[in-house]
Parts: sequence; C-alpha cells; structure tokens
Amino acid sequence: MSKETLFLINPVSGGRAGLGLKERLAALLRELDIQDRCDIAYTTADGSLLCQNDCNSHETIIAAGGDGTAARIVQELARREKKPRLGIIPIGTGNDLARVSGAYRLYKKKGLKALVEALLAGSTQHLDVFSVNDELFFTNYCGIGLDAKISNDYNLRRDTPFMRAAALFFGGRPAYAGLTFRNLFYHMPFALELHYADTDTQHRTLQIGQGARQVLVTSIPSYAAGARPSDRYLMDDGRFEVTVIETLWQWFMLHMTRFAPLPLPQLLPSLTQFQTETLTINFSGATCFQADGELYEGFPAPGSGLTIKAAAQLDLIFV
Repeated sequence: MSKETLFLINPVSGGRAGLGLKERLAALLRELDIQDRCDIAYTTADGSLLCQNDCNSHETIIAAGGDGTAARIVQELARREKKPRLGIIPIGTGNDLARVSGAYRLYKKKGLKALVEALLAGSTQHLDVFSVNDELFFTNYCGIGLDAKISNDYNLRRDTPFMRAAALFFGGRPAYAGLTFRNLFYHMPFALELHYADTDTQHRTLQIGQGARQVLVTSIPSYAAGARPSDRYLMDDGRFEVTVIETLWQWFMLHMTRFAPLPLPQLLPSLTQFQTETLTINFSGATCFQADGELYEGFPAPGSGLTIKAAAQLDLIFV
C-alpha cells in the first residue's frame, strides 16, 4: 500500500548535512505517530532520485537538500501529468526556493520538528516551471556567465579530499567565496543577441556586446542565497525576468541586494532588465550554464544558443 509522503534526502547537501538526517526524521515521525504514512529515502550522490518510481505513488514529496536537490526532482516531475506536492527542508547552500516558501525562515527559527509539522499541514501555491531548449527544466533561475563559472569551478572541486574535509567543518561557503574572488574578472568573450516578446507582445531584439559578465533569468524573488534581482515577480504567471549584467559593478550590486532594502533595478535604474514569457539567446562561443544550482556539462553546445519558455506548474508547499 502506498504512503502519502516521501521524504527524499540528499546526503551530500550543505557539506553533507543530510547524512544524519534520515535517523532524525525517522525518530521525529515516530514521535508524531505518522511513521506509517511516510517513507524516507536518500537520493543518489548527484542529487537525483533513487528511481523514477519514487515519485509515482506519493501525494507529497518533501526534499531535504538545497536548490540543486529540488532541481533534480523538478526534472522528473515536470514531465509527469500527475504531479505530487513539493515541500523543502533547506539544508543546502543557497536555499532560494525554501526562502520563498517560508521553509528556510521557519527551519532556522524553530527547527526540524516545527518545519515538518508545517509542511505536512501547509497549503500550496502554484509555481511555474520553465524549459530550456525543451531539454531541461527550472523553477528559480538559469543563467550563463560569471556566477555559472564560479559554480562550475566549485562543482569540479567539491569531491576532492580537501574540499570534503573542509565542508564537514566549515560548510561550503568559505570555498565558494574563495572561488568567487578567483573568477571576479571573468567575462563572456563573445557578443550576444537576445530575442523576446515584451509585455505588449511586440517582438524585440537586444544586442549585447562582447565582454558582458552574465545573463540571468529569474522567476522567484530570491537568487543566490537571498539576492533580489527584480521586484516584479509573480511565480504563477508564466513569465520570467531577464537581467543583463554587463559590468563588475552591476554584478557586485546584484549580490549586495541580500543586504540592501531595495531590489537591483531600484539601485541601478539604468540596468538592462525586462520581463517576458519566451526568450532566445544566441551566441557563438562557449561559456558555463547553470539552472537552480545545477550545472550541465557541455550544455548548451557552443553556438547552439538557449530558448526558454513556460512548460508546466507545480504545487509548492508554503509555511
């Protein structure tokens, strides 16, 4: 007989914080006397599902991990006609989806028990899912350029013995900060051409010269652990925000919005930013790409470009 809820834990999230969570969850579910209604499982080391059938028979999936863990689950759920509700236990690095749903705040303030009780009783809101080249899916953000380059370098090193040992003592943030400084002067060595439809459905073309830092596509009001690229978000309207970061100063100000009372466009009124429901980015060279904290090696192929559009919706549990 199938159970209502699957707790799916990524054991390597947040400096391997997930390793001891399975036992804590099992004890908590016994304390709440709901162990017969729930399953608990680990993801594989890369954050993917144990098997596709894990999603078939549960009404709710509660992912314990970061944005990358949720992203791997979204890759599977977006292709399904019947989709379970999705909740988050935030033990990752950025935790942007959990920040939006209230799970991050509750977990930090009141702990695991309060969060689990709230997730099991919480209401849901629709969350847009977008596709990239009809191959990949994301809910939070995707982008090319500097931040993706930093994430790529971190990903290449995270399983080395030194990085694994450091993560156990300090988490992933110090190493990530070091790689940020190492890559500060990265820029995309090619021009870009952006094709999109603006809010009055007029088709536009935007030329971006060689040397831009990054192009960022966002659909929720939190990016890279709480930064605020825009203030025009509706998470269920099929639209997303596109931000072109051309200078190091713009990139710095983007990440400073974690601490500023204003979103990025109010700090930088001349910033290139627009809202759309479909976007094509053409470029001739190779750069790094990321979506919801996940990196996809060799994607897109050099010169192939990116096409982004609405694909589906999920029900995200808010607490």
